[in-house]
Amino acid sequence: MAIPRRPTADLAVRAALIGCAAGARATFGVGLPALASRPAGRPLPLRLGALALMGGEMVWDQLPNCPSRLEWPGLAGRMASGAVGAAVIARSKRQPVAGAAAVAVVTAVATAVVANRWRQRWSERHPAWLGGALEDVAAVAAASLASR
Repeated sequence: MAIPRRPTADLAVRAALIGCAAGARATFGVGLPALASRPAGRPLPLRLGALALMGGEMVWDQLPNCPSRLEWPGLAGRMASGAVGAAVIARSKRQPVAGAAAVAVVTAVATAVVANRWRQRWSERHPAWLGGALEDVAAVAAASLASR
Protein backbone atom coordinates (compact mmCIF):
# COMPACT_ATOMS: atom_id res chain seq x y z
CA MET A 1 0.00 0.00 0.00
CA ALA A 2 1.47 3.34 -1.04
CA ILE A 3 1.72 6.22 1.41
CA PRO A 4 -0.68 9.02 0.42
CA ARG A 5 0.73 12.44 -0.45
CA ARG A 6 -1.35 14.33 2.13
CA PRO A 7 -2.27 13.33 5.67
CA THR A 8 -5.79 12.14 6.30
CA ALA A 9 -8.15 14.27 8.40
CA ASP A 10 -7.67 11.82 11.29
CA LEU A 11 -3.90 12.25 11.17
CA ALA A 12 -4.20 16.05 10.90
CA VAL A 13 -6.33 16.09 14.07
CA ARG A 14 -3.89 13.79 15.86
CA ALA A 15 -0.96 15.97 14.76
CA ALA A 16 -2.77 19.09 16.00
CA LEU A 17 -3.46 17.42 19.35
CA ILE A 18 0.16 16.35 19.78
CA GLY A 19 1.23 19.88 18.82
CA CYS A 20 -1.09 21.28 21.48
CA ALA A 21 0.39 18.93 24.07
CA ALA A 22 3.93 19.93 23.07
CA GLY A 23 3.02 23.61 23.17
CA ALA A 24 1.86 23.19 26.76
CA ARG A 25 4.63 20.80 27.90
CA ALA A 26 7.61 20.25 25.62
CA THR A 27 8.24 16.66 26.67
CA PHE A 28 4.64 15.57 26.11
CA GLY A 29 4.94 15.70 22.32
CA VAL A 30 7.22 12.69 22.24
CA GLY A 31 6.75 11.37 25.77
CA LEU A 32 3.14 10.26 25.64
CA PRO A 33 3.39 8.56 22.24
CA ALA A 34 6.34 6.60 23.66
CA LEU A 35 4.31 5.60 26.71
CA ALA A 36 1.17 4.82 24.73
CA SER A 37 2.83 2.37 22.37
CA ARG A 38 2.57 -1.34 22.94
CA PRO A 39 5.09 -2.60 25.51
CA ALA A 40 6.90 -4.57 22.83
CA GLY A 41 7.01 -1.46 20.63
CA ARG A 42 9.26 0.57 22.92
CA PRO A 43 11.94 -0.68 25.32
CA LEU A 44 11.29 -0.22 29.03
CA PRO A 45 14.22 2.23 29.56
CA LEU A 46 12.79 4.52 26.88
CA ARG A 47 9.35 4.41 28.47
CA LEU A 48 10.75 5.08 31.96
CA GLY A 49 12.92 7.89 30.61
CA ALA A 50 9.93 9.51 28.94
CA LEU A 51 7.93 9.27 32.16
CA ALA A 52 10.78 10.80 34.19
CA LEU A 53 11.23 13.68 31.74
CA MET A 54 7.53 14.45 31.66
CA GLY A 55 7.26 14.37 35.45
CA GLY A 56 10.34 16.54 35.77
CA GLU A 57 8.92 19.12 33.40
CA MET A 58 5.64 19.26 35.32
CA VAL A 59 7.61 20.04 38.50
CA TRP A 60 10.01 22.46 36.76
CA ASP A 61 7.09 24.41 35.30
CA GLN A 62 5.86 25.24 38.81
CA LEU A 63 9.13 26.88 39.88
CA PRO A 64 9.36 30.67 39.86
CA ASN A 65 12.68 30.69 37.96
CA CYS A 66 11.31 28.63 35.07
CA PRO A 67 11.93 30.60 31.85
CA SER A 68 9.11 31.64 29.55
CA ARG A 69 7.95 29.00 27.08
CA LEU A 70 8.12 31.72 24.44
CA GLU A 71 11.89 32.18 24.74
CA TRP A 72 13.71 30.60 21.83
CA PRO A 73 15.29 27.48 23.35
CA GLY A 74 12.02 26.43 24.96
CA LEU A 75 9.90 27.27 21.94
CA ALA A 76 12.26 25.39 19.62
CA GLY A 77 12.03 22.36 21.89
CA ARG A 78 8.24 22.48 21.80
CA MET A 79 8.27 22.72 18.02
CA ALA A 80 10.70 19.80 17.70
CA SER A 81 8.79 17.67 20.20
CA GLY A 82 5.52 18.23 18.37
CA ALA A 83 7.11 17.46 15.00
CA VAL A 84 8.74 14.25 16.24
CA GLY A 85 5.59 13.10 18.04
CA ALA A 86 3.49 13.73 14.92
CA ALA A 87 6.06 11.93 12.78
CA VAL A 88 5.92 8.88 15.06
CA ILE A 89 2.13 8.83 14.85
CA ALA A 90 2.19 9.35 11.06
CA ARG A 91 4.63 6.49 10.54
CA SER A 92 2.54 4.17 12.70
CA LYS A 93 -0.48 5.00 10.50
CA ARG A 94 1.54 4.73 7.26
CA GLN A 95 0.79 8.37 6.50
CA PRO A 96 3.05 11.19 5.22
CA VAL A 97 5.32 12.55 7.92
CA ALA A 98 6.03 16.08 6.63
CA GLY A 99 2.42 17.29 6.64
CA ALA A 100 1.75 15.89 10.10
CA ALA A 101 4.94 17.44 11.45
CA ALA A 102 4.05 20.83 9.96
CA VAL A 103 0.59 20.75 11.56
CA ALA A 104 2.13 19.86 14.93
CA VAL A 105 4.73 22.65 14.73
CA VAL A 106 2.10 25.30 13.96
CA THR A 107 -0.20 24.12 16.75
CA ALA A 108 2.71 23.86 19.22
CA VAL A 109 3.62 27.51 18.64
CA ALA A 110 -0.01 28.65 18.79
CA THR A 111 -0.64 26.69 21.98
CA ALA A 112 2.53 28.03 23.60
CA VAL A 113 1.39 31.60 22.96
CA VAL A 114 -2.21 31.04 24.06
CA ALA A 115 -1.23 29.01 27.14
CA ASN A 116 1.34 31.59 28.17
CA ARG A 117 -1.27 34.38 28.06
CA TRP A 118 -3.83 32.21 29.82
CA ARG A 119 -1.41 31.36 32.65
CA GLN A 120 -0.53 35.03 33.14
CA ARG A 121 -4.19 36.02 33.45
CA TRP A 122 -5.07 32.99 35.57
CA SER A 123 -2.25 33.77 38.02
CA GLU A 124 -3.62 37.26 38.63
CA ARG A 125 -6.63 35.82 40.47
CA HIS A 126 -5.82 32.19 41.25
CA PRO A 127 -2.87 30.16 42.53
CA ALA A 128 -0.28 29.73 39.78
CA TRP A 129 0.29 26.07 40.69
CA LEU A 130 -3.38 25.30 40.04
CA GLY A 131 -3.16 26.82 36.57
CA GLY A 132 -0.11 24.66 35.90
CA ALA A 133 -1.93 21.55 37.09
CA LEU A 134 -4.92 22.32 34.86
CA GLU A 135 -2.57 22.82 31.94
CA ASP A 136 -0.91 19.47 32.71
CA VAL A 137 -4.28 17.72 32.63
CA ALA A 138 -5.19 19.34 29.31
CA ALA A 139 -1.80 18.41 27.80
CA VAL A 140 -2.07 14.80 28.96
CA ALA A 141 -5.60 14.58 27.54
CA ALA A 142 -4.55 16.02 24.18
CA ALA A 143 -1.50 13.76 23.84
CA SER A 144 -3.46 10.71 24.98
CA LEU A 145 -6.14 11.30 22.37
CA ALA A 146 -3.50 11.82 19.70
CA SER A 147 -1.65 8.64 20.68
CA ARG A 148 -4.65 6.29 20.63
